[in-house]
Amino acid sequence: MDYKKIKILLEKYWNCETTLEEESILQEYLSGSDIPEDLKEISPLFQYFKSQRGVKVSEDFEERVINEIESKEKKGTQKYLHIYYKVAAAVILVLFFVTIHQRFIAVREKASVLVQDTFEDPEKALEETKKALLLVSEKWNKGKDNFTKLSEFNKAEKIIRNENL
Repeated sequence: MDYKKIKILLEKYWNCETTLEEESILQEYLSGSDIPEDLKEISPLFQYFKSQRGVKVSEDFEERVINEIESKEKKGTQKYLHIYYKVAAAVILVLFFVTIHQRFIAVREKASVLVQDTFEDPEKALEETKKALLLVSEKWNKGKDNFTKLSEFNKAEKIIRNENL
């Protein structure tokens, strides 16, 4: 067939204006072995079309398609269930955070009540503060004495290790 006619048929084919006879002419021409270089790129497409001419669907094809559609419809309803589950989970999370926030506010209010001044007389408050600091200082010094004993033990341990080496 003439190269110009093939180019015209291809142009019609890409514009979806060809008849079945014209498409079979293109398939025959582009399935051959002597194809111009600029048409070799589209040749596999038409070779595939020609190879698929003899393929027939099985007798149970329609039944399989209907079964597949029905199974997809059943899965579609389950898809909506997942959306409802997600919405329910979001609502539960919001309620959880609101509850936690309210409890946090209640704890903060209790703490502010506990922190209020307990002494009306500043002199008495100063005396109580001195007593508390003195108690902390005594406990600290007691722990510090134990720490100095521990540091002496560590020094002795180092001396023993150096002699053994």
